[in-house]
Amino acid sequence: MSSDLWNFFTEVPSEGYIVESSYCTDSGCSNYIGNIDLSNIREFNLVSPDRKITKKFEANIIDFFEPRVHLSMDDSGKKINLDIAPENCSATKDGFLCIDKNEQDYKLKILIKKS
Repeated sequence: MSSDLWNFFTEVPSEGYIVESSYCTDSGCSNYIGNIDLSNIREFNLVSPDRKITKKFEANIIDFFEPRVHLSMDDSGKKINLDIAPENCSATKDGFLCIDKNEQDYKLKILIKKS
């Protein structure tokens, strides 16, 4: 749904957002969790359940007229750039914004929920 990306962020929760993600490559899948702090919504970190691995994300709005967000993720020193468009997003029945991005060498799923 083209409006899910923008509509999700129109009502900003006072506590920020909770993020869950899975990142899969040929060597397997890893899960990460974290929060998006409202004081710095453009940068957030996700950590593995054992708190040893951190993925740093940076977000930038590409186009206000066509909902598009550019996410950049640091994967062990390798920068992965993701353009998130309406076709990659959907609102789930339980209140999450679901972002699915499938590329040739990885699959990334991000669930964002208002806290």
